Amino acid sequence: MRTKPVAEMKIGEDVQLAGDEALADVIAPVEVLEQFWKPADPKFRVSILVQRRIETLALNSGPDVEEAERLIGKPKPTGDVDPNCPFHILRRDLLRFDIVNYAVASLGFSPLISQQVSTLTWLKAWLNNDLTSVPKLAIYNQNSVVQGYDLLLPTGDSRVVQQNGPAVLRFLQSKCKGDPGVYWLYKSAEEDEIKLFDFSTTSKNHSSCASSLPLVLHACAREQLARLIMTNKKLFEPKTAEKESFLAVDHISQAIKFLTDMQKQLPSSEQEGDWLSTSIIDKKLWGLIMLLGESYLSLGEAYKEEEKLDQALRTIKEACSIYGSLPHSYDKTLFDSTLRDSISRPFDIPKFAKWVKEEEYSTEEVKDDTSLKQLSPKHLFWAKVWLLVGDIYAKFIIIPLSSEGSEVVTEKKVVKEEVRLHNEKVGNKLKNKLTTCRHECASCLLVNCLCPVDKGKGKGGKSKSKSKSKEEESKSKSKSKEEERGGIFKYLKESRKNDAETNLFTALHCYNQVQKALPSGCKLLISLHVRKAWVWHRISMEYYKIANFKECEDAMVKSAQACMDSGDYANLIGCYCSLGSLRQNLGSEKEEQMMKYKLKARKKTHLELATKEYIRSLQYYMEAKKGVSRALEKRRMLPETTRDDVQLKLAVTYLVLGRLLCVNFTTVDAPTELKSTSENTQGSLRLSADDAVKEASALLESLGKDKVAYAHDMLAAHHGSCYASILEANEQAGLAIKKWNDAANEQADLAFKNWNDAMECYGPEINHPDSVFVSIVTKRSALYFKSQRQSEFMIDLELRRFLVCHRIFEEDEKKIDGKDVQNFLQQLRNILKEMLLNGKSSKKLEDLYCKSQNATSLSSLKDMHDTWTS
Repeated sequence: MRTKPVAEMKIGEDVQLAGDEALADVIAPVEVLEQFWKPADPKFRVSILVQRRIETLALNSGPDVEEAERLIGKPKPTGDVDPNCPFHILRRDLLRFDIVNYAVASLGFSPLISQQVSTLTWLKAWLNNDLTSVPKLAIYNQNSVVQGYDLLLPTGDSRVVQQNGPAVLRFLQSKCKGDPGVYWLYKSAEEDEIKLFDFSTTSKNHSSCASSLPLVLHACAREQLARLIMTNKKLFEPKTAEKESFLAVDHISQAIKFLTDMQKQLPSSEQEGDWLSTSIIDKKLWGLIMLLGESYLSLGEAYKEEEKLDQALRTIKEACSIYGSLPHSYDKTLFDSTLRDSISRPFDIPKFAKWVKEEEYSTEEVKDDTSLKQLSPKHLFWAKVWLLVGDIYAKFIIIPLSSEGSEVVTEKKVVKEEVRLHNEKVGNKLKNKLTTCRHECASCLLVNCLCPVDKGKGKGGKSKSKSKSKEEESKSKSKSKEEERGGIFKYLKESRKNDAETNLFTALHCYNQVQKALPSGCKLLISLHVRKAWVWHRISMEYYKIANFKECEDAMVKSAQACMDSGDYANLIGCYCSLGSLRQNLGSEKEEQMMKYKLKARKKTHLELATKEYIRSLQYYMEAKKGVSRALEKRRMLPETTRDDVQLKLAVTYLVLGRLLCVNFTTVDAPTELKSTSENTQGSLRLSADDAVKEASALLESLGKDKVAYAHDMLAAHHGSCYASILEANEQAGLAIKKWNDAANEQADLAFKNWNDAMECYGPEINHPDSVFVSIVTKRSALYFKSQRQSEFMIDLELRRFLVCHRIFEEDEKKIDGKDVQNFLQQLRNILKEMLLNGKSSKKLEDLYCKSQNATSLSSLKDMHDTWTS
C-alpha cells in the first residue's frame, strides 16, 4: 500500500492564511529554499523534509529521486538533486540568536518572539551569528528571506518569483500543524502539483510497510547529520570537536537501530521485490556500519586533539574493527567516504630549527588535491588510520606519560555497551552474508585492510571456514588470538612505555604505511614529509643524548632530506647547521686530543682526524648556504637573520680550520659538494691556511662588524679551550714539560689576539656594547687570570671595558644567560680585588668593590660607572 499525501497545491497557486492563523517561523538552508523560490516552471523538482517544533518549521533536504520512487511509487527516475545534501537538524545551542533590544530567541525551540521584528533586525542578528561560525541558514519571517547577511536576490520574473516562494511557505504554515511533526514536501519533474505527506500519522493509517516510511527517513536524516558533522569540523571549536564527534557516532548508531528494528517488522511477503526489500536495507546497513567506523575514527581524532592519547588509541581500535569487518564494496558500489577533506589537515608539531620563531613557522593545509578524490574509500580510511596513530605516537614524545591529561570519561561521553554490542551484532550478521567467499587477513583478521599479502599463505590468508573453526575454540585461545593480532592492531594497545626511541620509530613506521597507501603525486605527501622530518630530528636528538654521534648524524641527514621533500627550507637549513656544528665539535675534540700527545705519529693521526671533521663540517654548512639560496629563489619565507647566521658559521669553521693548518704547516683536500653521508667526499684540490682565511674573510665582509666580532670571539674561545686541555694533560702527567707549556702559551696568545681583533670592531669609545662584547670581556679576563699574565694585564683599561657595558641595550641584555651574567660580575670583582692588592687602594676603588659584591645584574653597572668617572 502506497503512502498518500495529506495536502496538495498547484504550481503558481496563491495560498492565503486566515486572519487569526498564527504564523510559524520558517528556518532552512538557502539551497533548500531555492528549490521552490524560483519561477513557476513545472519541470523543477522539490524534495524537502519539514519538521515542526512549537512555532518553528525547519526545512531540510529530502530523499533523492531513487528513494522517493520507492516511498511513493513514482515512475521515470529524473532530477538532479545531490543525494548527499546534508540535513540540518536544529539544536538549541547551535541556533541561538542574540537580538539587540529583543528577547534572546532560539528559533528551533522557543515560542515566537512577541515584539515586532524587522528585516534589519534579522540581518543584524544573522551577521552576529555568522561571525561566530553558525552554519548559514535562510530565515523566513513574514516577508524576508536572509542569506548570510545579504537578502536572497531571486532570478527571473520577480513578480512571479515573489508569488511562488511565499505561497509555498504559506502552504506549509497552514498544513504543518502537528507539534512535534514530521512532513515531506515532494514534487516530481513531471507533475505540476506539490504534495505534502504527513509522516507523523502514517503509522496509524497504513500497513507495516508504509509505517516504515518515517523510520527510513529518520535513519536517513541521522546519517546525513552525522555526515554533516564529520565533513564540517571547521565549524566547531577544537574544544567542542569531541562532543560533536561523539554525536556523530550516536546518530549513526541510532540509524542502524531504526533500520534493524524495521527490518524485523517486515512481513515475509515484503522481504523481496517490494519498495523496501531486505537487500535494500542490508545495503543501507552496510553503508551505515562503514560510516560508523569512520565516525569512531573521527572521535579518535578528537581525543587526540584533546591529548587523551590512550583513549584515542582505544577508539581508533574500535574504528578499525568495525570498518574492516565488512568488504569495501557492496554489489560493486563503493562506500561514500567522509574523509577526503579531514585527511589533509596540517600536523600541529612545534618548529625544530632554533632560530625559527613560532609565528614564522607554519605548515600549509593541502587544498584541491585531485589525487585524493581518485583515492578509493578503503585507501582513504587506512591512510587516515595510520596517519592518526603516527601522530599519537609522535605526541607521546611531546606529552610525557606522567603529564597526559585526565582520561576520566563520564557515562554520557561513552557509547553505551548495549548500543556497541548491537552494532557489533548487526555487523557480524552482515559479515556472514557478504563475506562467504572472502578471506580474513592472516595478520589483522579483517576482511577489508591494506596489510601486505603473505605469499606463503596465498592471497587471503585464513578462509571463512577456518575462521569459524577458530570461533569454536576456548575463550582463552580467543583472547590469545586477539593479543597476537597483527597489522594496525599491533600499535593500538592501550599500555605504553615512556620510551622515546620506541615511540618515535613507531610513528615513523606508521607514516611509512600512510605513504604506501597514497598515490605518488598526492599533495598530502608534503604534510607527511613534514611529520617524518620532525620524527627523524627527534630521533637524532635522542642519539645525541647518549653520545651515539654516528646514528645521530644519520638520523639528522634523513630529517634534512624529508625537509627538502616537503619544501620546508627553514628546518632544512637548521638540520644542516646542526650537522655542521656536530662535526665541528668533534673536530675540536680531536684537536684537543692531538695536543696531549708527544709522539709525532699520534699527533699526525689526530691532526688528520680533526681536519677531516672540519672539512665535513664545512660541507654541511655549505649545504645550509645552498638551502638559503634555494629558498630565496622559490620566494619562501625565512627569518631575517638566517642568511647571516649560516654565513657566519661557515666563516668561523674556515677560520678554525685555517688556524689549525697554519700551526701545523699543512694543507688538506678542499671540501666538495655533499652528495652522501660517506666519509670519502673530499676533492682533489688542496686547501691551505691562507685559502681558508680568504674564504672566511669573503664571507665576513658582508655581515657587519658585530658578526666579525662574534667570529673572532668563537675562535678565541676555541684557543682558550685548547689551552685548558693542554694544561690538564700536563697536570695529569705530573710533569712540567716545557714543550707542553710552550704549546699552551701559544694557544693563549692566539686567544688574546682574536679577542683583541674582536674588540677593534666596537671602536675606541665602545658606544654600543652587545651580548658578544659582554662575552668577550668576561672570557678574556678569566684567561688572563688563569694564565697568570696579570703583569701584562692593562688592568685600568680592562676595568673601563667592564663598566662601559652599562650602555648595553635592553634587548641585547635579554639575550645573555643568567649564568653568564654572574660570570661577568665575578670577573669584575676579580679585577677590582687585583687592583686593591696591587696597592691601588682608594676610597673610590673600595666603594666600587663593595658595590660589585652586592651587584646581581648589569643594571648595577651604571651606578658603578658614575662612581668611577666622578
